[in-house]
Amino acid sequence: MLNLSKAVVAGVVVSALLAGCSWRSAKPQTAVLGPTNAAVYDAVPASLLQPLKAGDEIEYVVHDKSTGNRRSVVLRVDRVEATRVRFDQGGRVEKPTGEPLEVTVVQAGDLDAMMPPGGWGRESLQPGTTWSSSHRGNGAASNMAYSLKAEAGAMVTLQTPMGALPVVPIEVWGWAATDKSRNISTPSKVSAQVWYSPQLRRVVRMESTVKAATNLAPRVFEASRELIELVAIRRS
Repeated sequence: MLNLSKAVVAGVVVSALLAGCSWRSAKPQTAVLGPTNAAVYDAVPASLLQPLKAGDEIEYVVHDKSTGNRRSVVLRVDRVEATRVRFDQGGRVEKPTGEPLEVTVVQAGDLDAMMPPGGWGRESLQPGTTWSSSHRGNGAASNMAYSLKAEAGAMVTLQTPMGALPVVPIEVWGWAATDKSRNISTPSKVSAQVWYSPQLRRVVRMESTVKAATNLAPRVFEASRELIELVAIRRS
């Protein structure tokens, strides 16, 4: 009973910390990406817009802007079921429509770690649409409690290695805190710019900053600066 009580207290403290953080102070002031010249790139091939099949691969590149390191992340479809698409031995599960259902293995950095239930995008996003989420992180970030707000902008054209894609820019801001080992942290400020493709039903670019509010050495997922980009969809 003692351990359970501590867990409950820890959760309450984290919720209280996040509740006391101002949305206004968390919202980033940077402008979202403006329209680009779609004529520079051909449109994304129609074959890449088809439903995923077993053996297909989705590749992201994660750029750690704090260290300069870059790494490739390949999500491979293991199995396609009537209501589930399973990747990498079940480390990621999506609906056939692309909506994430479960992420137990964080591969694509903040894109996976902080992702709210249902993913970063929404159906029929209109400029000015807002929503919020209070949720736990995914996989190795499950000890993190996120309290995020998002606002959709007007659709723009984004140039990608696959071609030109219409995307909805989404501005995300809020707070994160951890209760790992019952050691409550000061909330970290979260800000991100997400570019979501309604055609692909997934994020094609994300720039994120998680800034620890203290000078103490931050733990994993309490501080980061990342650029995550979708660079390829390979059909089997």
